Amino acid sequence: MPATDLQTIFRRVQTTKAEGKVLDAILSKADIDGKNAKIAYPALADITGFSKRHVRRLVKSLECDKRLLRVRRQVLWPGHNAINVYYVVVPWQE
Repeated sequence: MPATDLQTIFRRVQTTKAEGKVLDAILSKADIDGKNAKIAYPALADITGFSKRHVRRLVKSLECDKRLLRVRRQVLWPGHNAINVYYVVVPWQE
């Protein structure tokens, strides 16, 4: 039996405690709509208490698997990246 749209959204919204900490840290830097959060990976790691590698893994999980986060990666020039801009997605508004 195929999953309904509501079941799919509910499954996507369920996050782990670690993903919730990263989302809270991103939302603390975002505007009221959950958009335009500019924060670097080392800053996210300091706020959450996780390592930079684990923070990158959690952001990838929130972006690719759960689709609760959109990341606009900015490149200054090849090999030099700027700070990413994060947009928190509200699934029931999509």
